[in-house]
Amino acid sequence: MARTARILIVEDEPLISMCLASLVEEQGNAPLEVGTADEAKALMDDGQQVDLIVTDIHMPGTLDGLDLARHASGLIADLPVIVCSGKIRPDADELPKGAVFFEKPYDFDKLGKVIQRQLQR
Repeated sequence: MARTARILIVEDEPLISMCLASLVEEQGNAPLEVGTADEAKALMDDGQQVDLIVTDIHMPGTLDGLDLARHASGLIADLPVIVCSGKIRPDADELPKGAVFFEKPYDFDKLGKVIQRQLQR
């Protein structure tokens, strides 16, 4: 039996965060929800085990989702990250190695497949 993956959801919109958490749970994984990249960074810096990050780019705080993705990849080599936005589309060179971009609005069926692919790589 596959082990449960711990997926860090970084989203400042509570309803969207709840939907993402439900998707993660339906896949048999464990969501960990935070509302800012600053909170996510603090969790990771404190040693919180994370197997994948799903982060929005634009949110309140000092860091955005791209900053978080870069920081996380510096902490954990090859950590899968899904960076999401409906406002901008970052160039491939703006994403850390192994990160992928997912455009909003969310198509949760497609996002579920991207999550599975990222966890399997």
